[in-house]
Amino acid sequence: MLSPPSTRGSKGGTCNILFADGSVREFYDVNQDKFLNPGFNIPKDLTDDQYRTIGYRSPDVELPKGEVFNGLFLSSSSAKAANFE
Repeated sequence: MLSPPSTRGSKGGTCNILFADGSVREFYDVNQDKFLNPGFNIPKDLTDDQYRTIGYRSPDVELPKGEVFNGLFLSSSSAKAANFE
């Protein structure tokens, strides 16, 4: 859940994310949909009901991939647990 807008002039809420190196960075919900979009291509011509279903309201990237990893690692070798020593 995003916090209310900060007093530093952002339009939407903010979210502080703690990184493994101990740093904390603040990210902004610029379109005020209460979701931080990691880069999903959201159409701009949906109905309000459709937007309510998916949550995201725009394709604006609020968690840039150069700053936050939003994926997962899949490796076929990890499924071979029988050979693990």
